[in-house]
Amino acid sequence: DGVVIWLDFEKTMTDSETAMGCELVNDALTTIVYDAQLAPAAQQKSLAVMPFREYVADLAQRVRAHNALLAAYTMAEHKVLVDADPTLAAFWHSVYFNARANPWFRHCQPTVQDRLEAEAAAKSDFGSVGLKDYLLAPEVRYPYPKRLRGFEPAKALRLVREQLAAKNGQYGSISDTAKARWTKLIEYNEHDVKGMRHLVEYMMTWEEKQRGHTKPH
Repeated sequence: DGVVIWLDFEKTMTDSETAMGCELVNDALTTIVYDAQLAPAAQQKSLAVMPFREYVADLAQRVRAHNALLAAYTMAEHKVLVDADPTLAAFWHSVYFNARANPWFRHCQPTVQDRLEAEAAAKSDFGSVGLKDYLLAPEVRYPYPKRLRGFEPAKALRLVREQLAAKNGQYGSISDTAKARWTKLIEYNEHDVKGMRHLVEYMMTWEEKQRGHTKPH
């Protein structure tokens, strides 16, 4: 069908399993919450809640049914899917597209890559160029919201979980800060998948222009 499922997971460093994920299929965004602890917050936003293994089985079924490609940024999502069900390892490998842009920029737009690497190094000693850095590059022209710059998803996850635990799962009783972080976390995750697709389209368009609009047979 030529369908691409763009996927991004969110979790904290200490989570054994991913907490939530977002899919972009055509132009439809779907956020799924896997962590039962977050269910009250998910329900407030009318989000689907399902155990992660169930989600993985459902995703595999959909990918097969639509002959789809699964695209994610880096191999992190691939590892999470394989860990959830090792019997599907070969299947995920055959349908997985790693959208990581570093090798492409190094090869096709080295001056942009050099600049972004210098900016990342100035921010931290081990700074590597990540998805957000490309999305914020003027060349890529992605409308990344200012309010989400510097947002830390793992911190938001921890805060919402802690407060729900303290308030016996009563979403209405958690702080306004926690509610705002939860809203931002969902939006942040959506921009990960939308931004990733935008970046891949940017790279493909650039290559087409270089070829002088002649499509290979």
